[in-house]
Amino acid sequence: MRICLQFYFRKTLVAGVEHIPTKGPVLFLSNHPNSFLEACIIACFQPRELHFLVRGDMFEKKWLKPILELTHQIPIFRMKDGFEKLKQNKSTFSRSFEILHEGKCILMFPEASTMYVPYMRPLQKGAARLACGTVEEFNTPNLNVICCGIHFTGAPYWRKEMILEFSNPIEINQYLQSKGNEEKLSYLTQKFSQTLQAKCISFQTDEDRIHQDHLVELELSQSKINSSKSQNLEIIEQIRTTISNYREKKYGSDFASILADYHQDYRNTREVNSYHAAQNLTLKYMLFLTSAFLAVPAIICYCLWFWMIKKWAKKAIKHIEFYAPVRIVISAFAHLIFSILIFILLLEFVPLSYSILILVVLQVSLYFSVKATDIWKEIRWHVHTPSKYQKSKRPYRF
Repeated sequence: MRICLQFYFRKTLVAGVEHIPTKGPVLFLSNHPNSFLEACIIACFQPRELHFLVRGDMFEKKWLKPILELTHQIPIFRMKDGFEKLKQNKSTFSRSFEILHEGKCILMFPEASTMYVPYMRPLQKGAARLACGTVEEFNTPNLNVICCGIHFTGAPYWRKEMILEFSNPIEINQYLQSKGNEEKLSYLTQKFSQTLQAKCISFQTDEDRIHQDHLVELELSQSKINSSKSQNLEIIEQIRTTISNYREKKYGSDFASILADYHQDYRNTREVNSYHAAQNLTLKYMLFLTSAFLAVPAIICYCLWFWMIKKWAKKAIKHIEFYAPVRIVISAFAHLIFSILIFILLLEFVPLSYSILILVVLQVSLYFSVKATDIWKEIRWHVHTPSKYQKSKRPYRF
């Protein structure tokens, strides 16, 4: 799944993994803009095995229930599911208490629903109730809560960027002394909200998100992302500083000039920075042409299928929150099935060793098709005049 995510996103910037305890119970809390995509991302980009609290109505689908249980998912019901269903949450919380007491991890989305908005919504008290209940029910001494902030620069679109940051652990026991039950829940919910908000990159409106996502993309374009924990954290802090600086300026009709100034700063940086100096425009065109040539086999074999999936997803999926995760899953499944069919067909005409070799070459070619896309995007960022970005102020229509 991690390979699929890295295929879908152009850059994945992860920071704070070192804060996650290697053993002992951990309750992960995350913002929730894109259905089950956040669950997949957090499961893939940190080392602990997770259990998930998910919408209870998903378990009513008989074909889906075994898959959900196999992947450690636990049903939790909401008020709109009805009072009878809501009563089943007692057993859900009891089971969750036991899982945490056994030293395992649970991922929960305290916003209680998924909504593709550019800001963090108010948190419900369920996360605080789960944390307090585990400590009080089993006297669990070392329960930690980790808040996970996730940001996408346009999740519905392929080859955009994803940022994931984990907070320092919140030790629950130190917050539970000398407080009444409701006071504890309110205090912890506020603490979780403040910590999670600090790890999210939030915008006030959709228009702000479209504008400022350009700044995030530019900042990431001039940053070399690697496995360095401190460097990735510095990049995220620089992004926050950039957004804060430009948030003080006027948007609307003046934003094109604001972005133009920043774009010019970006181009100047590329010209003087020693890392980017070697990657001149001529070299990038050569790399693009080479990658595009090597991508031809994959384009012939796979691109029609991926294009059909994209068109189907856009037509069939009614809610934008489900677009990216469903497209990723369907594309991964289609790629697997079609690769198997190609392999079976090859066996009819060439020996096994050649069939394996051709299939491997196709996967390498698919990699170069992605590289060609990324290089072309870098060329466009470099050579386009800033006025072009006036045309980019489009909402995420669905």
